Amino acid sequence: MFKNLQMTGLSITALNFIASILFSYVLTPSLINNSDALNLVANVFSILSGFLLLVITMSGENSSISTNLSALDLANQETRFIMRFHKYYALFLLYIVTLALIFINYLLIKDSARHGNTFIFLKGFIGYVISFLTCFSFIQSTFIPLKIKELFKEKRELGKK
Repeated sequence: MFKNLQMTGLSITALNFIASILFSYVLTPSLINNSDALNLVANVFSILSGFLLLVITMSGENSSISTNLSALDLANQETRFIMRFHKYYALFLLYIVTLALIFINYLLIKDSARHGNTFIFLKGFIGYVISFLTCFSFIQSTFIPLKIKELFKEKRELGKK
């Protein structure tokens, strides 16, 4: 069961997870109390969403190429597309969740009527989640240009068959 796991990808994700925990532990107060930083995160994730949609589109385009391919190659293309789609769709959802939490954070900061322990805990928890997701999603996004390059190469190879 575990022999098909991609250990490099899992290791990178685990290191990213640890780095994101450290980032959120150390830098949450600086990020959450700085509306310019939160606006920057929102803008960067909006741009990265566009690149992510490009990768999903290119992956779908590559999987639709069926000229001169065997049944096994077609099945492999379909499997690759499904795996890529789920991976990048999950990253897209992380962007959306982070943006939604930033919006909720703005609303909570402006709420001066509530001061209970639960409210204070909720604001702090959302702040740490925003920091964690910001770091985690951003690091995961650094691989998007490499994926675009890989998809172009794959398209060229499929065109040669």
